[in-house]
Amino acid sequence: MKHLLLTDTRTGVTAELIFLLVFAYVLWAILLAFLARKKEIGSFRQLLISLFLTPVVGTLFYLGSGDRKMEIYQVTRYQCKRCKYVFTEEYTYCPYCQKDGYEVELEKTFKDMT
Repeated sequence: MKHLLLTDTRTGVTAELIFLLVFAYVLWAILLAFLARKKEIGSFRQLLISLFLTPVVGTLFYLGSGDRKMEIYQVTRYQCKRCKYVFTEEYTYCPYCQKDGYEVELEKTFKDMT
């Protein structure tokens, strides 16, 4: 049985070569989108740029994009010294330890958040 290659007789380009090029194009665009997760440009925007403006242009956008800036702020928490439970509301004594018959004062702590 004869293997049929779909070949354009004018240019000599086979269908397999076209498929390989399209596969590499899409794979490059997806790889750039995966890498751009922690960049300012973001994954979705990077994927759209890479698919519609070619992965070469997408690579330039990726390289030009800076890292995402994380804003760090502090949140007040209250922790029981006995049971180590952390509360978001301010209580004088731990409600869980009070049920067990202990009056343990809560310690004010600060937690870094992003």
